[in-house]
Amino acid sequence: SWDLEKDYSVDYFYDDPRQEKDPKQELANNLKAEWPRFIVKIQDDQVAGIEEIDSQDQTLQWRTGFSSVLPDKNVRNKMVEFLKAHVKANPANTQTIGEI
Repeated sequence: SWDLEKDYSVDYFYDDPRQEKDPKQELANNLKAEWPRFIVKIQDDQVAGIEEIDSQDQTLQWRTGFSSVLPDKNVRNKMVEFLKAHVKANPANTQTIGEI
């Protein structure tokens, strides 16, 4: 049933700019929409894949099961270069417990 005293135009069709927005929710929405997130495959201490991971194209995002947001190539290359330097400085320890 409709409440005839309520102004449905305020919150039914769009957000009322007079209402205070929850800053935590706003930040969460912005991060989900804009924050770069993608998978980088590292194999044998080398970057083995960015756009395609084990034959799955993460540039297609949710259509192939990836919740990825890839930044433009310049930004992504900066991030990958940082990752390569980190991997080179911190190689994987492949020793098993019995070999230590």
